[in-house]
Amino acid sequence: SVSLRGAAGDSIRDRALTLTYQRHPEARENVRPRSQIRFDWRDDVDTLGLALSAATPNIRLGEEASLRLRYGFDVYDDRVSSSASQTLTDLDLSLPLSRGQYLDRSLYVTLGAWLTLALRPTRWLTIRSGGRVGLVGVRAPEDAASGTAGVQDDFPLAVGRVGAEVELAREVSLLAAVDQGFRAPNLDDLTSRQQTGPGFQFENPDLRPERTTSFDVGLRLRFPALRLDAWAFAMLIDDGIERALRGAEACPPNTPQCQASRVHLQLVNARGIGTLFGAEGAATLILPEDVTVRATVTWAWGEGPDPSGPSRVPLSRVPPLHGAVEGRWRHRETGFYAAAVLRWAATQDRLAPQDTADARIPLGGTPGWATVDVRAGWRFGDQVLLSLVGENLFDVAYRTHGSSINAPGVGVMAQASVRLWPW
Repeated sequence: SVSLRGAAGDSIRDRALTLTYQRHPEARENVRPRSQIRFDWRDDVDTLGLALSAATPNIRLGEEASLRLRYGFDVYDDRVSSSASQTLTDLDLSLPLSRGQYLDRSLYVTLGAWLTLALRPTRWLTIRSGGRVGLVGVRAPEDAASGTAGVQDDFPLAVGRVGAEVELAREVSLLAAVDQGFRAPNLDDLTSRQQTGPGFQFENPDLRPERTTSFDVGLRLRFPALRLDAWAFAMLIDDGIERALRGAEACPPNTPQCQASRVHLQLVNARGIGTLFGAEGAATLILPEDVTVRATVTWAWGEGPDPSGPSRVPLSRVPPLHGAVEGRWRHRETGFYAAAVLRWAATQDRLAPQDTADARIPLGGTPGWATVDVRAGWRFGDQVLLSLVGENLFDVAYRTHGSSINAPGVGVMAQASVRLWPW
């Protein structure tokens, strides 16, 4: 990537022009010794991006009032190359398949322009607002041999947000915001065929964008010995993209991996409004002798229409109640510090229908867990940093809900950093 930053006179600040290029290659194989068959897939994604952002200086509107604008645009172009083959290993005969995980020569373009403003009409009130308009374009050729329909869609978007922060006192602030969200279906949703955790998933070229409206309220306290942030939120999800269970007869033609799978899935737009509620908080207590104690906690609860029926069911992979408690001590004169962290999560057994078939989630749900990490180190000015970290000291076997593997066991990591020049 290449980025140019700077100002343009007195009216434009924080200007940044960024040009990026990324190439993501991925190769996979599936060997079936009993059938003497091997499947190979190769996918390459090339992404070219251009983004410009800038801001105005603070514009004085009165004795206490001020206004600042930020604005910009961005465009990203994704181009996909995808292929697959089937090899009869006993004959050493390789046969190309008509399509890979994605459709070869697919194109996905996103472009948009955005504007945000921060208006402070008085000392105790700040209003933040903004919006984005744009377009998402998808082009993918059809593949008649595999029964894959082509995709040629454009999804326009227009979203906005507004929020306010009220300073009740120097140490106490109330915050509230309403925010719209938009997610267009991507090439993975519209064209891919792949084995996922719950089963074999195949494409749906008729997907619509999902839209969200979220409401947030928060409290912020800033006392000398106590800092507290507490938030509650509610989100409404319209046309949410969910996995629906399908029968084997729904498998696309010439797709043996789908027929061989026990569970068959297709992404669909939910028929109704999904809801997600949650709360999170963080408290930091500053004690004498440079001792700091910090605790965080997060809770979420989601429910939406069943993609395969008329009832309402839990949303997929909603995390359980979880949090952390950390104690830290720092010796100012020597630069030595030490800390211990307890991370934990409760059991998550409130599962969506597709979660019950997901190999990444244990039967009955993901068990709760708790683990302890420790850190210690020595910092000498800005030039030298020595650190030692011990993770999962009690070698607990645990996994984050929805992940495919258990987290690492007990581990130790040492690091030394030396800065030779002041710059």
